[in-house]
Amino acid sequence: MKINSRALSSTGKSIEVIQHEGISVKGDSAVDMADTDVVSTEFADAGLYVVTDETTGDSGIVAVINTAGTLSAVKLAGPTVLTIAVDTASSVNAYILAGVLAVQNLTGGVITVNVKAYV
Repeated sequence: MKINSRALSSTGKSIEVIQHEGISVKGDSAVDMADTDVVSTEFADAGLYVVTDETTGDSGIVAVINTAGTLSAVKLAGPTVLTIAVDTASSVNAYILAGVLAVQNLTGGVITVNVKAYV
């Protein structure tokens, strides 16, 4: 098993990166986000991402797909409050920004978001 650490860009908090049998699990660090905040996860890998609003318990799965070097996000499952489009009102938006997965809070309040990556 290989363990590394990485920092979240907005907080400087360290997260563990664990690799085992071809699967990496990146992240398990919650970030408080005010309304209109955007947090870059620094995850630039294709894979599955579980985005959880720990304030409400809502969670969804976003696939990040690499096509000819360009990343795109596809929502696979989750509540309607989770979208993959930037600036969708009353939502938690997960989308690609500058080549990495970003999360935007437009719920109208402060939330705690946790992103776990399976790549």
